[in-house]
Amino acid sequence: MEEALEEISNDLEQKDIVKIESKKLNESMCTLEVAFYANFWNDILERFDLTSHLSQDPKIVLQTAVNALNSLLSYFVQEIRNKYEEYEEKAKQMSGLKDYAPIRYRKKNVRLNSLNNNQTAATQLI
Repeated sequence: MEEALEEISNDLEQKDIVKIESKKLNESMCTLEVAFYANFWNDILERFDLTSHLSQDPKIVLQTAVNALNSLLSYFVQEIRNKYEEYEEKAKQMSGLKDYAPIRYRKKNVRLNSLNNNQTAATQLI
């Protein structure tokens, strides 16, 4: 995906807006946070997919389906919680970064009241 975005951003036949958007998307995807979530959700969705395929098999025994669904609960509660360091290490290898992005705070918009709505006393100039 990274290669495709980079190719689009370097393509001279693309419009400028398309090149800029692909470059920004590529930059935002090359962060440690995105790599962490990609690995984390890949494991979760892969496990759900396997369980879904197993439970849709017409020849499945009911107990097998129940065991598969129960394994999802134990997988999430026990295994995923204990794999934080593993996911973080995979994300570091995948992104090539060692630190998370610094916290950025949004600037608050200063809204000024219009002069007509201001009910303050008149000021005398000397």
